[in-house]
Amino acid sequence: MKRPIMVGTDLTEASDEALVQAEARATRDDVPITVAHAMSPLLWSAVSDADEMERLCDVIRQQFTALTGRPQHEYEVVIGHGLAHAVLARLAVDRQALLVVGPRVWAHSCVSR
Repeated sequence: MKRPIMVGTDLTEASDEALVQAEARATRDDVPITVAHAMSPLLWSAVSDADEMERLCDVIRQQFTALTGRPQHEYEVVIGHGLAHAVLARLAVDRQALLVVGPRVWAHSCVSR
């Protein structure tokens, strides 16, 4: 059974490959694709008005279209409120979608003395 695709983005280069791979699978399987972004509860109040949310959606659309060439009317963008793993999992379950996410690179440096 082919499922719609849900792909997460954090608007960094680290998520670019996930966007490209998800779009390729959606095209191959001829299924809808949704690009999702999770906004931290700490930032939600700073960007909660409609104009700011629409600007954020535009940034996400520009990123996805630039990477994939898919026209903006051929996919949906959703922004969720909360921790990324919880938001993306909830959205994917609600939509019965295959969830695609990229690697998250964490850097930590320790200096020994």
